[in-house]
Amino acid sequence: MSPNNLTITGIPIWNSFICSQNLTRVTVETVKRGINTGDDARTIDKTTPLSESYTSKTNTNALISGDWTSSTGVWPCYIFNNSNKDKFKPGTIDQLIITAYANRNQPQRDTGLIFGIFDDNRPLNMIEPFTAGIPSINTFTFTLTEKVDINNKEEWSYTVNKQNTYIASTFGNNSIIGEFLYSPETYTVIKFEEKFKHTVYDIIGATGGDFTIALALWVILFGRGKYKSWGLIQRFILRNSPDVRKKDGTDRDDDDGRNKNDLESQIDQTQQQLHHSESNNEYIDDGSEGLAKLTSEEFTKKINKINEKLFTLEQTIRKHYLSGFKLHDSDLKKPKKNENIV
Repeated sequence: MSPNNLTITGIPIWNSFICSQNLTRVTVETVKRGINTGDDARTIDKTTPLSESYTSKTNTNALISGDWTSSTGVWPCYIFNNSNKDKFKPGTIDQLIITAYANRNQPQRDTGLIFGIFDDNRPLNMIEPFTAGIPSINTFTFTLTEKVDINNKEEWSYTVNKQNTYIASTFGNNSIIGEFLYSPETYTVIKFEEKFKHTVYDIIGATGGDFTIALALWVILFGRGKYKSWGLIQRFILRNSPDVRKKDGTDRDDDDGRNKNDLESQIDQTQQQLHHSESNNEYIDDGSEGLAKLTSEEFTKKINKINEKLFTLEQTIRKHYLSGFKLHDSDLKKPKKNENIV
């Protein structure tokens, strides 16, 4: 629900009807209000008659069933049809006046007037009309409500706010039996927009909220699980990326394989040196100044101790924090129980 100002676009002028026992014709005029010119002066209102093509004749049989003419028979009626879709606009059309004329020489005296406003949504045969005496001047104001359904179709409805009736002693023209003047009370319209009670986004939001609550409850009760750092992109897409191949057409995995083979060769060479030194009871110099020389057996024990710590670190991270974690270029194995670790 939101207010909508229609001062610029205007408000549609409703179709209307008027009936009386001896009604012969009606005239329709638009009114442009005078404006204040200062010093308590004001220009006069300007009226503009509309063409007779706006009006057509019918009778009370076309109205909603009622007892307004039950004792006098069928009354003639005239319909004002806003075929040009004119609109109330401030300073252009401020008011509409419908004047009813009757043959006052008829033996049957007029007993009253029937007046009403209708539109496409509330047709002529569904409107409860207003009644007025003869002669009379009747002034109505109304407010407009706009409704937009879920299919974005607009529907307008009005509510009569004020009805003033003045019983005139006479008009300048004896044939006039009544006048009906109506205009909008305000150009601010209340707009109602229909929306789906539940949309796809509502369902997604509700599902996400429920999942978050369940996940939070699970963490509170059982703690947080391991963090999996690699998703579908890294595991299934990037591994087959065209960037894997170098510009020269060779596979980057070939370089990795050669580097791995070189590393394995170095490890094998070091192990052979250790074995040779151990068999000859030689000392291993780490090449650093100030450090004592170690026997091959002592050197092996230190390496095993470092490997044990690295293995423990790798397993701890993999088990509790990062799923699939592995130290770079490592092939650590759990030390055997019979290995001597110092």
